[in-house]
Amino acid sequence: MKPYNRASRCLRREHPSDPWVSNRIVGRTLRDADLTDVATHLADQRDDPELRRATGKHGGLRVDQLHTTPALTPAIVDYRTVEHDYSDHLAVVARFDLALVDAARLYDFT
Repeated sequence: MKPYNRASRCLRREHPSDPWVSNRIVGRTLRDADLTDVATHLADQRDDPELRRATGKHGGLRVDQLHTTPALTPAIVDYRTVEHDYSDHLAVVARFDLALVDAARLYDFT
């Protein structure tokens, strides 16, 4: 993993020989806000760990994520990554069935 990625996406190490560990604070903060990680949700639902694959092409981290509100979570239908040559990240795509949105969980921001 390149140094700038380690600095921005990993926890600090106590010793140079310690392994690099990804910093998951953003994902945990979104979870604590009742947002759902689409890939993780479907990976658990389908028992498919491949849905959690790394999205960064260099370093093995899943840095690109989609999160849904509680109202939209039941509408998640599919998720996948897309290989391409335009970035150092894979593209992520999700599909939703908006008829499955939980209208009782919608809220007004005003």
